[in-house]
Amino acid sequence: MHHKAVQVLGMDAATTLGRYGLRGEIAYTRTDSTRTASTPWSSKPFLYLVAGGDRTFDDNLNVNLQYFAYRVSDYTDPRNIADPLARSIAVENAVGINQLEKDKQGISAHLSKTWMNDTLEGEISSVIAFGSSDYVVLKPRLVYAVTDRFKVTLGADIFRGEAQSTFGRLRDASTGFIELKHSF
Repeated sequence: MHHKAVQVLGMDAATTLGRYGLRGEIAYTRTDSTRTASTPWSSKPFLYLVAGGDRTFDDNLNVNLQYFAYRVSDYTDPRNIADPLARSIAVENAVGINQLEKDKQGISAHLSKTWMNDTLEGEISSVIAFGSSDYVVLKPRLVYAVTDRFKVTLGADIFRGEAQSTFGRLRDASTGFIELKHSF
């Protein structure tokens, strides 16, 4: 199999404004691929943008919010391919490379907080795509330092979404766990 060239041009910026941290990134990925019925696995060029900020409150609560947008250039809907086998391959591939839709927007959020003189830490992250039921809740975790050398963690990773979506495809990979960590 021959892999075609990919070129990426991007830039990012970050600054602070008082107690707020602000940042953004934009990148355009150019591919030489064209998706047709005979090449349903090809990736189209795309533009990706992320912008957001964070702030810490009371020295122990950090809030980070980001907006993201994704646009596929020269988009052709793989669900419109006439050949059922090629369509099936193209749709599965488009889900895997995040190109089932021409445009995707959403938000990500991360919250973290400490209590009890930093012996108890909690955090949660989430990504939600607008206009669909596609979302993930990552790292809902509580970490308790029983001693300086022994920690107990309770956590989970939860994936949800439509069957033909990135996070929906990972639904069965959702998990919960308990971790015991002893440092020597």
